[in-house]
Amino acid sequence: MCIRDRYVPVKTFELVGLCMLLFVRAEILDRISHFDFHILKLGVGGQLGNKGALAVRFNLDDSTLGFINCHLEAGGGKLQERLSQFTQIHTKAFQMEGIGRQKSCLLYTSPSPRDS
Repeated sequence: MCIRDRYVPVKTFELVGLCMLLFVRAEILDRISHFDFHILKLGVGGQLGNKGALAVRFNLDDSTLGFINCHLEAGGGKLQERLSQFTQIHTKAFQMEGIGRQKSCLLYTSPSPRDS
């Protein structure tokens, strides 16, 4: 069996220079649920995608997994800017459009019954 026969694409999304490709093994595809993703722009007033993040989360059986791919401010003297951008990403990911859940970490736990 060829490797391309064992993995199937689930989602592809991008933001300027960032790209996230989600593939899963074909035999577990039916075990994935509650798929959600966000594209967060952090450049110039939150309007440009030159800085930002791609975030994805989904349930695999009864575990929720989350991943973030981000492009932050560059430069040795820009630590505070990077920390601020990371905080924005963490705060905004999956909070838009009325979802409204606060997160305390980037790797998500199983949702409560009210989130289902």
